[in-house]
Amino acid sequence: MPDKPDDQRAAKVQARARRLWEEAGSPPGGPQAYESLADDLISIEETGDNPTRPVRPRGGDPDVEPLLSLENQGEFPTLTDQGEDNTTPLRLGDRKKALE
Repeated sequence: MPDKPDDQRAAKVQARARRLWEEAGSPPGGPQAYESLADDLISIEETGDNPTRPVRPRGGDPDVEPLLSLENQGEFPTLTDQGEDNTTPLRLGDRKKALE
């Protein structure tokens, strides 16, 4: 039996996936096609009465926004970027220059 918690969980998922595959009549694709479902079922069983407990992210990467999205904040134009922040009307000569 595997001794690391991740190895134990992987073995548990594989065993559940195999059982689900056999219960489905052993269709083409093998037990690997049922690993995602088996992982979800095991996660549900582990959370029990506490559904707010975070589920372990798949692939080792947490579900977070990429850093690039945080770096780009504030780069999108707003109305004040287009000259709407002027509170006084322009004189006729200045308006003509602004339109050129």
